[in-house]
Amino acid sequence: MLDDFARDFYGVGNGSFVIRTHTFDDVVAALGLTLTNTGEIEDVSWNGPAFKAGVSSGATLVAVNRNDYSPAALTGAIVAAEHGGAPIRLLLSYQGGYRTVAVDYHDGLQYPHLVRVNGSPDYLDEIIAAKT
Repeated sequence: MLDDFARDFYGVGNGSFVIRTHTFDDVVAALGLTLTNTGEIEDVSWNGPAFKAGVSSGATLVAVNRNDYSPAALTGAIVAAEHGGAPIRLLLSYQGGYRTVAVDYHDGLQYPHLVRVNGSPDYLDEIIAAKT
């Protein structure tokens, strides 16, 4: 049985088996964040890079590396941090105040993908195999 991620990624939810492209949500997941396109932080993954920097849900991302927040600005900062030593600086608005946090993340853009667990049955190949 496919888990929710695989079902969504492979498009099975709508009856189609076409692979879907990655979204901005997939990109920011590398930082351990779930946020809206307007920068509202909905969730922070426990012990992820953003959590370790002190980011909390309920805050709003205002700027990234001194540039107004946009999905493109955050994506660009993640790419730049991969090749540089500086952390990603996020200006957050929270409960009427502002603060800047430094997210120490240098692994670049990350996209969800399936990874085989050694020693486990290969159910995915069984599911997509041609039926004879």
